[in-house]
Amino acid sequence: RLTFLLFFFFFKQKTAYEIYQCDWSSDVCSSDLELGGRMHVFAHNGNLDRIDRVEALSFRRYRPVGETDSEHAFCALLERLHELWSAPSLVPSLNQRYRLVSQFAAEIRTLGPANFLYADGDALFAHANKRKQAPSGKIAPPGLFWLCRRCSVDSTFDVPGLRLHGRNLHVALIASVPLSNEEWLPFYEGEVLCLHNGRVVSFSADQALDCQQTS
Repeated sequence: RLTFLLFFFFFKQKTAYEIYQCDWSSDVCSSDLELGGRMHVFAHNGNLDRIDRVEALSFRRYRPVGETDSEHAFCALLERLHELWSAPSLVPSLNQRYRLVSQFAAEIRTLGPANFLYADGDALFAHANKRKQAPSGKIAPPGLFWLCRRCSVDSTFDVPGLRLHGRNLHVALIASVPLSNEEWLPFYEGEVLCLHNGRVVSFSADQALDCQQTS
């Protein structure tokens, strides 16, 4: 029997932010809004200079909760996705959602560092751009790293802020820096990953990659 646990971490400097199942708690620039009968969640780490002056990133159907660039970006993203989610009780295809999220990511990263996580209740999309690198302080890629791990026997999974113990654990992590000595994979600059049903989905190869790292 497979026990499936999916965790995502978003780090800014030394502070951890966590999504556990459908619960989001953080003080990162994040927000949740409704679209298509689902709560959508967005968290952004970076600086999108003058995003409010870009006509292509304007919106009319949504109202930001605050006045940050992250709130504006979230509303602009939902504006793009609105038509896809307009059919009642119908989840749009993953390929359609991935295409629109990728196009949106390509536009906002021209304004500044734009690492973000976006979840629509069915899938999670992670975009990595650039971040401040230690010890140089230079703004450069990679913006994020990712790791999938499957533990088929009794084991303990320990990273800062998270400790799991059990059998048949299936864990996915996204962080701005590797959290353990395992083989974390860096995002390339501008990469968008989609996680769906416990898999990292690769659209460039038109296939889904199961997390196969085991202990």
